[in-house]
Amino acid sequence: MAPADVVRRLNQAVNAALQEPALRAMIEGSGGEIVGGTPEACGQFLAQERARWAPVIRNASITLD
Repeated sequence: MAPADVVRRLNQAVNAALQEPALRAMIEGSGGEIVGGTPEACGQFLAQERARWAPVIRNASITLD
């Protein structure tokens, strides 16, 4: 199976799980926001977050050990 197919199947499973009331309640109860969506939308979100936080991380000299 190609990596894109794996990502697509995983995305479908996650989106289906996010429809379960008990899981939704647990996520929302801990302050999380349920979004769901496509792998492409997730990629766009991650790219935006990287661009947003990269200068902060760089300026604070934050590194992984």
